[in-house]
Amino acid sequence: MDERISKDRYLSNREVDCHEHQNSDMETFGSRVREARKKMKMSQVALASAVGMSQGNLSDIENGHVPTSTYTPSIAAVLGVNALWLAEGRGPKHPNGPALPEPSNVSAGVALSNDERALLSAYRLLPSVDQAELRRIADEKAQRTRDLLSDPRVHELLREIEQRKK
Repeated sequence: MDERISKDRYLSNREVDCHEHQNSDMETFGSRVREARKKMKMSQVALASAVGMSQGNLSDIENGHVPTSTYTPSIAAVLGVNALWLAEGRGPKHPNGPALPEPSNVSAGVALSNDERALLSAYRLLPSVDQAELRRIADEKAQRTRDLLSDPRVHELLREIEQRKK
C-alpha cells in the first residue's frame, strides 16, 4: 500500500485541522507575523532563515494555515516584538520599550544584520539584571579586543602572517 497521501487529501486534512484547532486569534496571529516582518523590512526567506524554519512554513503561518507555531518565540525575538503579543495579541507589542529601529534609521547609516537584530531582540526580552550581565561580558570582551589591537606585537605578527601568505 502506498503510504504517501495525495495533495488533495493533504490540503483537505490541513483545512480540517486548521478549523478544529484554530483559536479566534489565528488569522490575526498570521497577520501580526506579516506586519512585524514587513515593519522590519525582511523577506519571508530572510525571516525563515533567521529562525531556522522553511519559507513555506512561514508562508503558511502568515496565510492562516497553521494555528500556532513552536517558532513563535524565535520569530518574536528576530522581529523585536513581544512573543505573547505575536501569538495571542495580548500585552505590549514591544518588550521593554519602542520597536527596533528600521535598518534605514540606524545611526551612521549602517544597517543591522539579521544576527544583530536577533541578538538585540533577545536582549530586550531579558530582565534588567541579565541585560546588565550581558553588557558587562560584552564590555570585557570588547576591551580585550581593543587591547589586542593596540598591542604592537600583534600588528607585527599579523604583518608576518600576511608576508608568509605571499
